[in-house]
Amino acid sequence: MIDTEQLMKLHDILTITRIIDDVWLIGGAVLGYERDRSLLPNETDIDIAIKYPLLLTKVIPVLSDAGFKGLHTSRNNNGHRGQWTYKNPGFKFEFLTQFVCEVGYQYYCHYKGDEYMREMPHYATEVVELLGRKWRMPADRDVYLTHQYGDWRTPNPNWKYWRDCPSNVSIEKWKFSHETWDGRTMP
Repeated sequence: MIDTEQLMKLHDILTITRIIDDVWLIGGAVLGYERDRSLLPNETDIDIAIKYPLLLTKVIPVLSDAGFKGLHTSRNNNGHRGQWTYKNPGFKFEFLTQFVCEVGYQYYCHYKGDEYMREMPHYATEVVELLGRKWRMPADRDVYLTHQYGDWRTPNPNWKYWRDCPSNVSIEKWKFSHETWDGRTMP
């Protein structure tokens, strides 16, 4: 379960550092919002999309000063850093680079030594209210969620992010591994 106070603190830091309009919620946060206008009760992390990772240089020192602890960062098989993960008791979140590609966005996830490349059609974002804060999310959440989860309206307790995502376009052996990161500086 997500510590919502820490999520609101994260939102406030993203606002103060003026990158709130350049990031948007993806994954389970969007699914929870669309189903219940809240977070999923079993949500364990928050995924935050970012197109321009250099923006993180503005927010990383502020997150560190506020007590957020870096866990790890990772590169895709092309060598591009695409994930920055923070974890505190009761709260884990990740910035995930959305690489622009021919079909829209490309992003990567890693599980047990494999790299899963995913592609999503380009989508606009809009501002919604979640837990008393204004966040950006995909505007056409039905299209987004269908690409991410398939039949997203029917809860599936056996769904696994690495195995079941319809937007997986390739699976390869991952050339790298998670790199330990303290979350204080941009790696």
